[in-house]
Amino acid sequence: MANVKIILYKTTHCPRCAELKKRLATLKINYEEKNIETDSDAMTDVLMLGKWVMPILTKDGVLVDIETLEKKL
Repeated sequence: MANVKIILYKTTHCPRCAELKKRLATLKINYEEKNIETDSDAMTDVLMLGKWVMPILTKDGVLVDIETLEKKL
């Protein structure tokens, strides 16, 4: 998945976020992690995406789920 930007939006105490981080690591998917509690720009990004349930995963700025990423491997 060269030249693809994956971003994981998360909160500090989110068990589902921790699970997704482990899954991404297992799949050896490179990603950028943004905590919406400590990064106001990340919070703005999430508000613009219109989704509020964490974790949020994007691929090149578009919402995506882990299953879709797995299919691309």
